[in-house]
Amino acid sequence: KRKPNYNLEKELAVLWEKMRCRDVNKENRSKLVTEALRKMDGKYFEIAGSHVTARVLQTCVKWCSQPERDAVFVALQPHLLHLSRKKYAVFLVKKLIKLATKKQLALFISSLHGHVASLLRHTIGAAG
Repeated sequence: KRKPNYNLEKELAVLWEKMRCRDVNKENRSKLVTEALRKMDGKYFEIAGSHVTARVLQTCVKWCSQPERDAVFVALQPHLLHLSRKKYAVFLVKKLIKLATKKQLALFISSLHGHVASLLRHTIGAAG
């Protein structure tokens, strides 16, 4: 309970359990994803580093609409290099790269400029 976003993490975990089920229809899933993204708005960077909420954000990126995905990418763009070195956030970065538009991919590659060698030597960064 000492974590600053403890209550938010609990709420997001409940939403995540509902949205990740295979038997949820598209309408309900999109509502759950939109609600989760609304709760996380402005806190994406802090959330991406946590074990539980990084998975929630990754699932939201997977199922959200393109404008919502763009908003998450814009919010996390300055931090993508840092997130590439975090244990749980690296999976979110992979998902963002996989679903990125050509413009977003170019922005991500340009943010890595000059940092590739240090990223390759990093235990987690090299795997991503």
